[in-house]
Amino acid sequence: MEFKGLQQTENELPPMPVDLTENKSGRFISLSVMLHAALVATVALMSVPPIEFPKKEVIEFEVESETTAAKPIADGTNVPETKGEAAPAPAPVEPPAAPAPVAKAAPVAPPTEPAESVAPKIAPVVAAPKAVAAAPKAVAAAPATLDDISTPDLETLDTGEVAVAQMDEKDLQDDFEKVDRENRKAVIAAKKSIESDADKAAQDGDDALREVEQENQALAKSAAQAEEARRKADVAAIAAAEAKEKAAADKAARLAAKQAADREASEARAAAAREAQIAREGEEANARLAALKEAHGKGTADEGEGTGNSGSPAPTKEVAGIPGGVRSLEQLRQMPGNKFPQYSQEERLARQEGQTMFYAYVNKDGSLSQFKLGQSTGYRNLDSKTLAALKKWKFYPGQEGWVEMPFKWTLNGEALEAGGQLRK
Repeated sequence: MEFKGLQQTENELPPMPVDLTENKSGRFISLSVMLHAALVATVALMSVPPIEFPKKEVIEFEVESETTAAKPIADGTNVPETKGEAAPAPAPVEPPAAPAPVAKAAPVAPPTEPAESVAPKIAPVVAAPKAVAAAPKAVAAAPATLDDISTPDLETLDTGEVAVAQMDEKDLQDDFEKVDRENRKAVIAAKKSIESDADKAAQDGDDALREVEQENQALAKSAAQAEEARRKADVAAIAAAEAKEKAAADKAARLAAKQAADREASEARAAAAREAQIAREGEEANARLAALKEAHGKGTADEGEGTGNSGSPAPTKEVAGIPGGVRSLEQLRQMPGNKFPQYSQEERLARQEGQTMFYAYVNKDGSLSQFKLGQSTGYRNLDSKTLAALKKWKFYPGQEGWVEMPFKWTLNGEALEAGGQLRK
């Protein structure tokens, strides 16, 4: 026996090959084996029907003949008067006893499908109408015949067995091929669905990437515009700062130039005043020297006395007067370490030479003070250097008084001590 719906029809297509990009034969084989195993188990369960034992039921039925029922009285029929007494109704004739009912199992219909279990059908029970009391009428009772009773089928024996469909190898092979076809169709449908989803995902990804690229381009454009604006602002700020710095530098330069000019003018005025003072002091010193030469040692002083070179050794604060009031540099004992003024390179290149002389007062501690210019070299810088060097000189204490300090500037050497006027 073959299963219904499991045979291959003529309109079905043959199995079509499946070309997969990836080698998934292992998984497909495993899936096919599992499906075949499940199919075999299902077929085995369907092939063994449940065992149902027939139930014996006793069916009771009565057969009543139509002749036993009272016939109705037709209209217009004369009925004799009974004078209040009912005519005795004829006793109903009992029908002959029917044979005892035999328990009969309903025949079992053969199964039409292997997957369905068919329950045994029971023959319909025909209930005979019961006797009903009718109007009293003389009716002739007619006994029931055997033809009115259905004869049970006593030759059929119901054992409760159900026909089982027999499956051969061809049926199983057809089922397996059908499962394979369904699997291939499912695989093709899944592949198409996956490809469709992949295409849709790729399209969505391309759209998202395109949107991101557009956003990036917009951001890059805005960033470039902001950078250009910032660069222009920086250039303008740098230009303004440079202009401001240049203006400040120009102002500072003008102020420095003005200050330098003022300083140079002040220095020039001070230098002119010093030169005038030095020239005046030099003239005065020269005049005093000339007066000393003409006096030949004569004259008076506030504190000194004597004539010629034989004056009193007592100190005096006066330059003019007797020669004893001013001593020569050789007459005093100097402290070691007194330095002479030095030439500079510019002064040597300018070939500046000359002789200068200063008068100074030696204090008790040996320091010098009250400098007076007696003779000038004609160069203010040489006279200033000589004065600066003499201010640092030291003598041994106890030699208080005026001293004559001549110096000679020569290009062959440095400033040297020159012979004083007192020796002439």
